[in-house]
Amino acid sequence: MSLVNTRIVDQIAILEIDSPPVNALSVQLRSEMIAALQALGEQPKLQAIVLHCAGSTFICGADIREFDGEPLAPHLPELITLLESSAVPTIALLHGHVLGGGLEVAAACHYRIALKSTNIGLPEVGLGVVPGAGGCQRMMRLVGVANAVKMATSGRAVKVTDPSYVSLCEHLIDNQDDLLEQGLAWVQRQLVENSLSVKPTSELALDTEAEKIDWQLFKKQVQRSAKSNPAPLQLLQQLERYWPLPVAQGEKHTRELFLQLRQSTEAKALRHAFFTEKKMQAGRSKQAFSIAEVAVIGAGTMGSAIGICFADAGFKVILLEQSQQALERGLKRIEDEYQRSYERGRISQKQRDQRLALIHGSCDYASISEVDLVIEAAFESLQVKQTIFKSLDSVCKKAAILATNTSYLDIDVIAQATSRPEAVVGMHFFSPANIMKLLEIVKADKTSDAVVDQMQQLAKKLRKQAVTVGVCFGFAANRIYTRYGREIQQMLLEGASIELVDKAMREFGMAMGPLAVQDLSGIDIGHNARSAYPHPSHDPGYFKVSAALVEAGRLGRKSGSGFYDYSEGSARLDAKVEQIIATVAAELKVVQSEFNTRSIAQRALLAMISEAVQVLDQGIVQQKEAIDLIWLHGYGFPRAKGGPMFMAQQWGIAELEQQLSELREQHGDKIWPSLNLAKYLA
Repeated sequence: MSLVNTRIVDQIAILEIDSPPVNALSVQLRSEMIAALQALGEQPKLQAIVLHCAGSTFICGADIREFDGEPLAPHLPELITLLESSAVPTIALLHGHVLGGGLEVAAACHYRIALKSTNIGLPEVGLGVVPGAGGCQRMMRLVGVANAVKMATSGRAVKVTDPSYVSLCEHLIDNQDDLLEQGLAWVQRQLVENSLSVKPTSELALDTEAEKIDWQLFKKQVQRSAKSNPAPLQLLQQLERYWPLPVAQGEKHTRELFLQLRQSTEAKALRHAFFTEKKMQAGRSKQAFSIAEVAVIGAGTMGSAIGICFADAGFKVILLEQSQQALERGLKRIEDEYQRSYERGRISQKQRDQRLALIHGSCDYASISEVDLVIEAAFESLQVKQTIFKSLDSVCKKAAILATNTSYLDIDVIAQATSRPEAVVGMHFFSPANIMKLLEIVKADKTSDAVVDQMQQLAKKLRKQAVTVGVCFGFAANRIYTRYGREIQQMLLEGASIELVDKAMREFGMAMGPLAVQDLSGIDIGHNARSAYPHPSHDPGYFKVSAALVEAGRLGRKSGSGFYDYSEGSARLDAKVEQIIATVAAELKVVQSEFNTRSIAQRALLAMISEAVQVLDQGIVQQKEAIDLIWLHGYGFPRAKGGPMFMAQQWGIAELEQQLSELREQHGDKIWPSLNLAKYLA
């Protein structure tokens, strides 16, 4: 099937690209565009060439699937050169998402016309590479050096109407208008007025403000946001050095960097993350989506955030609480959150008001009798949740889906409180629910497939990355996280310091160290959840450090002390905690060891992998990619490392077997069991 069609209207050639779903620059599309442009070059009376894309978007970037092999000819720079050197003016009609190679194509054209809703960006660094076809150099000339550098090193897209980038386009079109019709009309007017000319972007002058750029400030910003991804900083360093060069020379340097980075481990990890997200998204359902109005039980921090999450997606929400006072606190919390979003420019006043209007409060169960979905977000107590579900069963319509946001509790047992266990499902949001992208859909023993299908469709509407899991302690996410936490605490008992542990995981790429995270979330939260289950008899040190801190009243930031002391505001090391750990270690006769940041991070990762393989073996999750998705979107695993299972794949079975065997010899096969790694890593 041809991806490029050409027709000529009044001496204007329309080169239409039709390569669904996102018009990606595959080798076939590049070849056909080059052939079409070469053929048009032989048309003697042609006055202009217009690039237009069918579907919902302009060219949305490269075909990323090609990155894992050798670069395929023809290469994008060949197409870019042909566009820019055209003997007649080239005009790009932009809509949807103009990203990466798509923006490089647009920037090489002589003119650009866009719908006002168009998004533009150079997101390559998010995939561990850099713009490789002159995107940085041409954007410097179109929107200014500083703005181009910011776009390329951040990887973030912006609206074409953004004041810093509006100079990219010669003409903007209202969203309700026909882009092709209005674009052609603009071109025809310019031809009549004899004001359309060939003006290669590479010949435009750089802005005079470029000499004043604070490159050190740029470097600090990039280092803060890039984390373990080396591409943004490498690109920044190159642009700082070569920005004054002519386009062809500057492009040569970024092209070399692009080819160098595309096969790096970080780039492979980032591509893995990208494709995992696509793979794990639910496909089209044969079942009609039937959820329009939802109720959230509990107006605390989590319940309020869940309410915001649904209102953001356009759902009507009823927030239910036991008392008017608690309800008013929850509604005020929601109002304050939307006000902050408005003041920071994240939403407009109209959006704020519309979303607030979707949320209503109630203290009467009868008010939720006709909702399509209920999400219970009450206190993490099995008895409390069973009582709530019994009430829901008697009040809600028969078609309603009853969901619990429990993090650990047995949903099979919760479902027994109802006469409709097939309608009971877990919707485990991660805090804060209106920001964190991960959603665990927990299929209990009797949850119907139809209910799971509705949850998967719902997740897409909420813009969540959803993973469907089975029932066990902590489901998939918290179960593996608990194993990770257990290993961290065991290393404390063996002599690793609090400071070294947190430093090790920050250097690995986590936003915060695990002990600082526990202080932030509350040490007693996990302690109470674990206390509801019998502790493993084979593991005498199992979270004994947390238990000792809770017993000492050190619950984390909220109590003024936890693993760290917060009496003076910021976190400080406290000798009392080191003494508590030493006392527990002495009582348990734990053998002391030497640690460094590398050995700590490696052992923590091995714990994640070990538990992940067991979760897969037991059928709690069906796909190994789900493990990586959980860690990337639930716990801040560094994206440039791909996830625990990706790293396991990179290590290889032999290396993993050796390391796990050493730990098994030291600590026993109940903590470090033998695993069938070949089943998941071969």
